[in-house]
Amino acid sequence: MKYEWLLFDLDDTLLNFSVSEHFALTQALAKVGIDFQATHLEIYERINRKCWDDFEAGILPQSAINHTRFSRFLIAMNLQKENPTEFGNYYLEQLSEKAVYMKGADTLLEEQYGKYKLGIVTNGLKQVQRPKLRKNNLAHYFNIIVVSDEIGVSKPNTSFFDHAFREMNFPDKEKVLIIGDSLNSDIRGGHNYGIDTCWYNFKKKQNTINLKPTFEIDDLNQLKSLNII
Repeated sequence: MKYEWLLFDLDDTLLNFSVSEHFALTQALAKVGIDFQATHLEIYERINRKCWDDFEAGILPQSAINHTRFSRFLIAMNLQKENPTEFGNYYLEQLSEKAVYMKGADTLLEEQYGKYKLGIVTNGLKQVQRPKLRKNNLAHYFNIIVVSDEIGVSKPNTSFFDHAFREMNFPDKEKVLIIGDSLNSDIRGGHNYGIDTCWYNFKKKQNTINLKPTFEIDDLNQLKSLNII
């Protein structure tokens, strides 16, 4: 086997974040008397993506993401009377309550457990990511779990990967593969750190960065069928 370590992103790589996001936003809006509509999710996703992009670019500290995105969202929804911190905290509570595997993820982990050393490398909030891992009985598969909120730095920053490699006891970089859905955090981050990358492009998006991943798949089963692992 070429690789000894497989590093997985969590949201939209192993777990379907869209399902969790839809559920959490529906619950949070219901709490303030609003019936969920698809346009609400579109508004929130646009605001949320901008906040996380700013975080990954070093513009917005992670501690400010929750308040910032929900302040902007409540303004966009004409719900300025609501407290963005309270709304956001309730949303986060709900976010870890409903999670489902991405297609093939549960089988993949079961098959590769013990064959490879496995790691989670996620940009996320510890109050969401840790409960999701626990409630889905995922944590036992992994030798390391690195959550950006816990270490104060995110992918694609090389310091994030420095931390991960310390926990991995500094394996040879050519023995490590990162698998994730984000061109910026996973693919750019892995490339800049000198490890092989696999873009899980399940949405079949266009590559918008000037980097070519080592591998590109749109189904996790292709990791095996294409002899990547």
